Amino acid sequence: MKISAKKEPITLGQLHTLIGGELLGDPNTMISYVAPITEAKDGAITLVAGNSAKDKAKENLASAYIIEKKFASDLDVNGIIIEDGRRAFGVVLGYFKRDIIHTGAISSNAVVALDAKIGSNVTVYDYSYIANDAVIGDNTVIYPNVFIGPGSKIGKGSVVYPQVVIRENVTIGDRAIIHSGVIIGVDGFGFTFTEEGWKKVPQIGGVVIGDDVELYSNTSIASGAAGPTIIQNGVKIGDMTHIGHNSVIGKDSIMAGQIGISGSTIIGERVMVGGQVMFAGHQTIGDGAGIMSQALVEGDLEPKVIVSGNPARDNKRELRIKASLQGLPELRKEVKELAKKLDEILDNSKGN
Repeated sequence: MKISAKKEPITLGQLHTLIGGELLGDPNTMISYVAPITEAKDGAITLVAGNSAKDKAKENLASAYIIEKKFASDLDVNGIIIEDGRRAFGVVLGYFKRDIIHTGAISSNAVVALDAKIGSNVTVYDYSYIANDAVIGDNTVIYPNVFIGPGSKIGKGSVVYPQVVIRENVTIGDRAIIHSGVIIGVDGFGFTFTEEGWKKVPQIGGVVIGDDVELYSNTSIASGAAGPTIIQNGVKIGDMTHIGHNSVIGKDSIMAGQIGISGSTIIGERVMVGGQVMFAGHQTIGDGAGIMSQALVEGDLEPKVIVSGNPARDNKRELRIKASLQGLPELRKEVKELAKKLDEILDNSKGN
């Protein structure tokens, strides 16, 4: 593999054509790289999407700025004013991104079973193992030290990074991105207690993953028992997340890292989940729900609700509870003082 050449500098006017918005300043300003606003100098374009960034932009050290509209007042700089600055900046980053150019060949140091089906222009790097009856779609890249189990399938245009384990009976759709350390199809956690102790329940349902799914590093997805664990199209799952057996993650849902999803959890479409959230299992989360970081979700959630806390409850109510808790020390002190005064009143009444 090799990396592509650096992109040629581009004018601010040409970037404006790419992303739209309102052009501010000189369209002939040359842009040669992107940088964080604290490091942006001559030749750089950077993002203004907060008040601190706006204050830094007033120093006018960068050549140009992508400016979210609500932060655009009083800025006398070269740039582009646009509603969604982060989306626009993403387009600019995409322009300057250097691509990895792959070989489109199978390394002689890889092991590929004779009956595995390998599509056209597939790259398989050193020391990867593709087992019997596996299927790899066109233009997919398998980095070094990847294991793909028997009968598993990966669609077209996918990328599987080093140290990924894809067990047997796993189906992955097109354009998937599987980051290092991911394990798909690990045995579901299923046991029954017998006179001889805990007996393992076979988990033969496998895993089905849709198109355009991205799984970040060290995530594990357990095989279903009878039917599959399902990750639908467009799902994005952050680092170090575990998805229990027979769970379903709905289309276009997105989850930050360090999340634990117990078995048979059904998560709807377009659900947003913050980091370190725990799901108790055997529950249904409605479409469009939002779950704040570190929440413990014990039961079902209605569509479009926003919850937080332990246990998870309506986010506005949780914030009121937290605000009330801040006043508990003072309240406790006041109650003690009132109790003392009440005792004094009672003592005086007895004396009379």
